[in-house]
Amino acid sequence: MNSFKQLFDFFSNKESNYSKKRKNENFNCHYQYKNNKKQKTINNSVIYCRISSIQQNLESQVNECKDYCNKNNINYFGVVKEICSGRNIFNLKELHKIINNFKDITIIIYSVDRICRNTRDAIILTKILEEKNINLVSIVDTIDLSTASGRHQFRERMSCAELESDLISERVKRNISYRKSLGGHIGRYPSFGYKLIERDGIKIKIEDEYEQKVIQFIVKNYKKHLNYFEYSNNLYKLLKIFDKPQDFYVPITFYQIKKIVEEDVVYEEEEEIYNATINEEILSNTLNDYHILNRNKFWTKQSIKKIIENYKKSMGIQFNELVI
Repeated sequence: MNSFKQLFDFFSNKESNYSKKRKNENFNCHYQYKNNKKQKTINNSVIYCRISSIQQNLESQVNECKDYCNKNNINYFGVVKEICSGRNIFNLKELHKIINNFKDITIIIYSVDRICRNTRDAIILTKILEEKNINLVSIVDTIDLSTASGRHQFRERMSCAELESDLISERVKRNISYRKSLGGHIGRYPSFGYKLIERDGIKIKIEDEYEQKVIQFIVKNYKKHLNYFEYSNNLYKLLKIFDKPQDFYVPITFYQIKKIVEEDVVYEEEEEIYNATINEEILSNTLNDYHILNRNKFWTKQSIKKIIENYKKSMGIQFNELVI
């Protein structure tokens, strides 16, 4: 659990040069005339917006906060954006920078759950903001921490946000456990060699017949010393599985770079060779040249290495003990 001292230390580091410069400016509210009426304009405000993942829309929050500022004559000096979970307040690095670098300002947020989703942290954060004379305004919840009722509403809303977060977490865990019990796949799309099928509403991971054949080709030839005839025959078997047309059946040719020196001038020349040790570069070039791609992407030396590593992990073989 986070203690008040931990959180206060977290939000009480040395101020930056930028914050010192800002504090020298006039942060007091001043009045300006619009339409012959005296209206209050607040200059010492910053907008803070947070989302939990990149799949969510951050700009909608930003636009709502800007509209609120324009309607209420609030001149904000910055918009701070953050993408991280709000369950742990120590994750909110950008919020930390605001509170650490400034005093006597107002932070404009879309809703209080953008700050945190933990009641205890919220109570401690309220005290820290009070120590630094920082006000917090939530436009959706109509909460203003400059008043006692606003601070009370803030704590209540945090309690509701924590409950909502806990309920979502419980539902997700139950759903994951249920899918696992039925053999369902959890997480990202399976790695190369596997695919997902839906069975009774549950996504199941199974082997992809064609991708497994590509893996077998890579593993069978990797680090083998073969002549061009042997390697070409292995390739032809793979081409047949993928129903490649007859004009694809062209023998592989191995080359090596040979350095030639003539009259103190060094240049390189390709020399055809009969045998070669099949490495990542040869395998990736072969598959790309014969249009057997890595899920519509070109193969690279790194992607070939990943196939080998995944195969060895699945077979329980050490990296330098691969024997086919």
